[in-house]
Amino acid sequence: MKIAKPSLLLAALPFAVLPVATTLSLQNTPPQHAKSGGVDATEDLRKLAETYGVQIIWDGGTQEEEHDWGWRSWRDAAAWEIQAYAPILIEELSLYPVSLIRAGQVDRIILCRDLWVEAEDVAQHVSGTLDFGTRTLFLSVAYTYKVNNRPKQRRVIHHALFHQLDYVMGTSSEDPAWEGLNPGGFQYGDYGLGGQHDRTSESGLLSEEFPGFLNRYSTGTMADDKADIFAYLMVLHHYMEARGREDPVIRAKMEEMKRRLEDLDAGMDAGVWARIGNIRRDVTPYITPSP
Repeated sequence: MKIAKPSLLLAALPFAVLPVATTLSLQNTPPQHAKSGGVDATEDLRKLAETYGVQIIWDGGTQEEEHDWGWRSWRDAAAWEIQAYAPILIEELSLYPVSLIRAGQVDRIILCRDLWVEAEDVAQHVSGTLDFGTRTLFLSVAYTYKVNNRPKQRRVIHHALFHQLDYVMGTSSEDPAWEGLNPGGFQYGDYGLGGQHDRTSESGLLSEEFPGFLNRYSTGTMADDKADIFAYLMVLHHYMEARGREDPVIRAKMEEMKRRLEDLDAGMDAGVWARIGNIRRDVTPYITPSP
């Protein structure tokens, strides 16, 4: 039964979103090269869930939720999509100490497709969203079969997860210390003061257009600025180190990010970052629009 859309939406949203392209195909048929090779990855997902003490759900059925802030809906991904996505989630989540996920109070991860969020200033399909109230991370697994999209899905995992960490640290809505790192006179979301509130999918691609920020998306809100610094530290640490040497604001944000995470969980220390730094990934997919 479909729930009626709310007539009143609140401006302060208790969730975070990461955009995808505004036009999505609902086709759920696997391309030939994406068909399963007979290996069932869901058992590995169950082991991952047990290790980190979270629920990972991929077969909960079509869901539609009405909240005081707006509306969210999603549906089950196809089995082949889960099979394609599982190795990505396993690789990325395994980068974290178990203690960090527990300190971050993440209870559930829902893998789905056609994830839709509608509120006062957003109405679109999203790649990921975080529900603070239920400590639930929603991740869209659609389009994993597109090779160019997989790196971006890695970023989504870390970006969305950081919103929960930020919330637990008490800095998700007000953070004067972080704002103090920005260039003088800058204001998030204000075009005249350097910020651009852009949720289109390509706004998250790496760019040097905005000194002190990784991309256009990061200039929209403080929460997304922090989440993208964290996400790119996780997926492109070597790039971030180089970028920080050229941009003192980004360098300061990286150092502040690492300090805060170690304060949250002592296990997120220099050794973890050194291990992540040894991972070398191609930057190209993170600067190239999806085909």
